[in-house]
Amino acid sequence: MSLICWNYQGLGAPLTGKNLRFLCGKYKPSPVFLMETRVHVRKVDRCRRSLGFQNKVYVEPVGIGGGLALWWREGINLEVILVESNIIHVKVVSGLEPIHGFISFVYGPPTIQNRRTWWRRLRGLNPRDNVPWLCCGDFNDLLYSFEKEGGRTRPLRSFEEFQSFMSSCQLMDLDFKGMRFTWSNNRLEGANVKERLDRALCNGVWRNDCPNAQVQIVVVWALYCEMLRAKW
Repeated sequence: MSLICWNYQGLGAPLTGKNLRFLCGKYKPSPVFLMETRVHVRKVDRCRRSLGFQNKVYVEPVGIGGGLALWWREGINLEVILVESNIIHVKVVSGLEPIHGFISFVYGPPTIQNRRTWWRRLRGLNPRDNVPWLCCGDFNDLLYSFEKEGGRTRPLRSFEEFQSFMSSCQLMDLDFKGMRFTWSNNRLEGANVKERLDRALCNGVWRNDCPNAQVQIVVVWALYCEMLRAKW
């Protein structure tokens, strides 16, 4: 079974819809988490129905930006705990065995001034008490300086919020296969900037339950998507 997290960057483009249909046909994922849908949920829901997902939860975009979608199939029981502009937090009741506990699907605020409050909010979702927790999506931030190539060098203190979150919640970064970076500004040569913004984090209990889980960075027709493939 697979889980797809994708910063969709607009459902209105025909090519992105073709990419999503290709990925869903190849990997048979459930759930699917889409970020930056940028269109009204009516259009997102038409896409959901065409791909055969029975369950959903949405966050409407604001203006021409934002928008989240989480889809999952019949037979999977997810209890939706929290829905906000940058987080969809669910409890896995059944159907994703051996996964239990909680999954936080995240899209970090693009602006720096909003991130500190967001990190505190995300830290507050930590279930503790040896309960499995998976946190995945586009964090819009970096853990280390080597996760960026090109552009201005970031000061070391700019990584402290993310690192503090990881440490206080006792999370680990799942290993990944594929391309090193998940975002690019698509400029040429010296103006090109690449960063690793997408990842999956989990606590030790979740890792023990799913020791073979892995993250794959998949490139489809020059578009990036992060896919978490847990082999169970």
